[in-house]
Amino acid sequence: MSKAEELYEKFADGRRMHFGHCSAQSHGFFFAFPSKVGRPDILAVKDPKILYKTAGMVFVSNGRKALLKSPEHMIMARHGGLCVVDH
Repeated sequence: MSKAEELYEKFADGRRMHFGHCSAQSHGFFFAFPSKVGRPDILAVKDPKILYKTAGMVFVSNGRKALLKSPEHMIMARHGGLCVVDH
């Protein structure tokens, strides 16, 4: 089994998943990276939107606004301003 197939199987976790045209630029791009905690890190990009998810963090941006969520903090950025919320 190729490394890509192994990573896909690990990400799918036994679920059936469909990725129609995920490699076409008009539909965005999807990447999965191996991590040390056993679940892959996910990067999804559809210009100008970005999503990056790890086991302990999520980052989302639409080009004008951004949100970073970790177990300890939530950081929001918009129009050059920054707001940090501690949990």
